Parts: sequence; structure tokens; C-alpha cells
Amino acid sequence: AFSAMTPRNLATRERLKEYGQGAGAAALGELVDRSAALQAGAGVVSPSFRWLSSGDLFAPWFASAVREVQRQRPGVTFWGYTRSVKYLTYLFGRSSLPANARWFVSVDADNVAGHAVAAARYGLPVAYLAKDRGELALLRAVVDSVRGEKATWTMRMTVEGWRLGSKE
Repeated sequence: AFSAMTPRNLATRERLKEYGQGAGAAALGELVDRSAALQAGAGVVSPSFRWLSSGDLFAPWFASAVREVQRQRPGVTFWGYTRSVKYLTYLFGRSSLPANARWFVSVDADNVAGHAVAAARYGLPVAYLAKDRGELALLRAVVDSVRGEKATWTMRMTVEGWRLGSKE
């Protein structure tokens, strides 16, 4: 299952790269149109499309192609997660994301400093990837401090172990 996905995704990426940005955007657009048609056929009133469920933005041209597909299809709601913050400039283009697109910056212990800054710069929400509640509290504290917000979570040691709580 998953082990078969990675080689397939890499092969797809290489094929898109061969065709270039214009053809890549057209192929992505066809994929989204097919998904929207299947959803409409199933009675879905407002189709949605999640980008990259098992991958990430991998090149400037690909992020630009995703941007164009989103802008050309205002009737579809798009969403995705990214750790590839270096490509956000291409995803946004010269303005902001279209109203039908929602992206989240994935933050974990290995990338919190840089990714928190990128999320704040682009006004994107954060998706926390934490091993436990303690790590989540620390990640939130870093993100809040980068955004200039007061910490909303505290950690305290109890007999049972660390407890996450709201700041009083």
C-alpha cells in the first residue's frame, strides 16, 4: 500500500516535470475537474479537493501550477498541508491565496522556528505534529511568540505526570 505509493508519486512527479508547467497545470486541472464531477455525481453540492495527501510541494513550477488551478476553479474548495515553506512564494504569487484555497503549515519539533515565521508571514494556520501534549504545548508557545500572541497553554507537573492546561 504505502510502499507502492512512494515510487508511483515519484514517477508522477517526473512525468509532470517532463511536460513543463503549462502541461502540468493542465493535467492537474483535469484531475481536479474529474474529482469535482465525481463528487457532483454523488450529490456533493460544494466539491472540495485536498492537495498532496501523500506528498508536498516539490518545485517552484509545481506550486505555481497549483496556484493557477485554484484560481481557475472558484467553485471548488481546495486545502492542503505543507512543510515546503520555501515554495509558499510561488503558491501565493503576487497576491494572496484565492478565497477557495486553504493551506496549513505543518509544524513539528524539527522545524517549528522557521515554519512558525513562514506561517505568520503568509497568515496561514498551523497544523501541529506533536508526539504528546507536552510537545504540543511547547510548539504552540513558540508559534504564539512568533505571532506576538500571549501563550494560551501551560504545562505543569503533577503526581501523574505533565498536564496541559489553559493559561490562567
